[in-house]
Amino acid sequence: MSYYAQRRGKLLLAVGALIGAVLAASGMLESSQEFLPEGTIALVDGAEISTSGYLSLLEQMSKDKRSPLQSADRRQVLNRLIEEKLLIARGLELNLAYGDPRVRKTIVNAMIETAVSEVASARPADSELKRFYADNSSYFTQPVQLRVLRMVFRGADGELRARRAHLALADEPWQQVQQRLADEDILSLPTSLLPINKMRGYLGPTLTDLAANLAKGSYSDVQVDGSGYSILLLVDMQQGSPPRFDSIREQVNSEYLRRAGDDALRDYLDQLRDGADVVIDQDLLHKLDALDADGNPG
Repeated sequence: MSYYAQRRGKLLLAVGALIGAVLAASGMLESSQEFLPEGTIALVDGAEISTSGYLSLLEQMSKDKRSPLQSADRRQVLNRLIEEKLLIARGLELNLAYGDPRVRKTIVNAMIETAVSEVASARPADSELKRFYADNSSYFTQPVQLRVLRMVFRGADGELRARRAHLALADEPWQQVQQRLADEDILSLPTSLLPINKMRGYLGPTLTDLAANLAKGSYSDVQVDGSGYSILLLVDMQQGSPPRFDSIREQVNSEYLRRAGDDALRDYLDQLRDGADVVIDQDLLHKLDALDADGNPG
């Protein structure tokens, strides 16, 4: 090799070393493996990609893939994880976590799941569930059920016929008075027992509450009902009773975990708030309250 060729080769090596040093200093080269923390497959601007998470993802992909994963597949997965870290970091730099409602919602939901995850996986003992059930038996009790008959009276003479029907019920059977004086009920009531909340869908809250307070087998006074008049007869009522614990154990368990999750989330939010510096524009709140006091929409 000539003298000039040797000098050229050394010069190229020196230039290459200088370029490598500059790139490493600027973070454009990937970190050397010797700097990786234990249990880390890669570092992306200091953010770790765990080996266990990477291997778990490979295992999941291998189940969905008919042929075994190849070297190119494994590197592609790692590249995707690296690119994901880069995109997340860039998104945080652009404040997408605060500016984009979709991103905010995703982060909030993920943090809520994190806060309640320990509770969600808990398995409370039967003794604890039974105590919870006893303390909240009214929640699990079936609602009151009613069977109600109704006469309706519409038109200009509706009130007069309703009054006559109410007097006639003292001596005549319900069906006979209904056929003789009442109008056809467009929204006829079911003949079976209905939970009180469903009965409200037929009668409305006022008439339903009235029916629930009647004695079994008795009828109401004439009631103004929308554009007409009504008389109600309480045929039957069944008070709700708490079911046996064994028959609704799973329902009790679900409600127990739901409430425990709500408590865990509340505690977590309180801790975050206690550790945060929160400043509120109280003057603006007072101005809005003043608008409410003046009767203006606030």
